[in-house]
Amino acid sequence: MAAVEAGVDTPATELAIVETLTVMLSKPYTMGKGDGAIVTDRLNLVEPTARQFVDSQRGISDSERLLLLIQAVAQVPMQVVDSISVREMRECDRFFGQFFSDIQSA
Repeated sequence: MAAVEAGVDTPATELAIVETLTVMLSKPYTMGKGDGAIVTDRLNLVEPTARQFVDSQRGISDSERLLLLIQAVAQVPMQVVDSISVREMRECDRFFGQFFSDIQSA
């Protein structure tokens, strides 16, 4: 159901949506060696675009779809996403869930 105010449809659930989430990784991920090494210690998440959501649905399982979505939104290599803990994955899932609670996967 949508709440209507001043002629604009605004879903009631939008009022409680958290816009961004920074997930601090329990174990920083390092790509490369030496001075050129890139260290990732966090995932910065925002609301996914429609295309990021649709593209993430190509995964064969719900967990794989979630990893694809995290990778697309956080804009980090899949190796980083593959190394996050299950606890961090669940935190990302809860964050994304607020945007997709009423979307049915095809």
